[in-house]
Amino acid sequence: MGSIQPGSLVNSDFAPSCGMEKSKFETTTSSQPVLMTSLRVHDAPTTVLPGTAATDDLALTVGTWGTNDLLVESSDSAADIVTQYMYFEVEVPRGYTGGTAAVLFACKMEVVSDGTATIDLEGYTSDEDATLTGDIVTTAAQSINSAAYATKTFTLNEGLITAGDRLLFRAKIYINDAATGSGVIANIASIKRQFAVYG
Repeated sequence: MGSIQPGSLVNSDFAPSCGMEKSKFETTTSSQPVLMTSLRVHDAPTTVLPGTAATDDLALTVGTWGTNDLLVESSDSAADIVTQYMYFEVEVPRGYTGGTAAVLFACKMEVVSDGTATIDLEGYTSDEDATLTGDIVTTAAQSINSAAYATKTFTLNEGLITAGDRLLFRAKIYINDAATGSGVIANIASIKRQFAVYG
C-alpha cells in the first residue's frame, strides 16, 4: 500500500466510528473576548461594576457611542494608595486540548505613577459543589506603569483545568503614588481568554 499524500484525505473520508485519537488532530490557539458587560463587583458578583470606581471596586465607564468603547478604570490614585478589584468568569472551550491556557489584559495608565502600578489575577476552578480548586494562575503581578497600552498575559495551570470547566477570576489593580498631581488612573481596554483547541 502506498503512502498517503498530504491533503489527499478530506472530512468525508472518515466515519464517526473510525476511532481516530484526538492527538492526531491539528490544534490552534483560540482567543475570545471576555465581554466587558459581564464584569462584576468582586465581593458581590450579582452586581455589575459601577460607573465610578470607589473603595475597592473598579469601574466600567461609558464614553460616546460610535467613538468610545467601554473601559475599565481605577480611581485617581494621585498621592494615594489604591487597591481595586473586579470579578469575571470564563468557560473552558469544549475542544480544549490541555495545552495553552491564559487570560490577557490590554492595560495602561492615563498618567504614570511616580511609584508602582500593577495588575494581578487570581483564578479558581468550580468543583460544581459550591467549592473551588486553585489558584490556577501561575503568573505573578505585572507592572502596568506605562502611558501606552500593553498586553499583560497571565498563564493558567493546564493541569488543573479541563474542557467545559467554569473558571472564576478576580483581577486586582494596585497603585502606590507619592506626589503626582492628578490623573493616575489605570485603564483596562480589553480582556481575552486564550486556549489551545482542536482546530
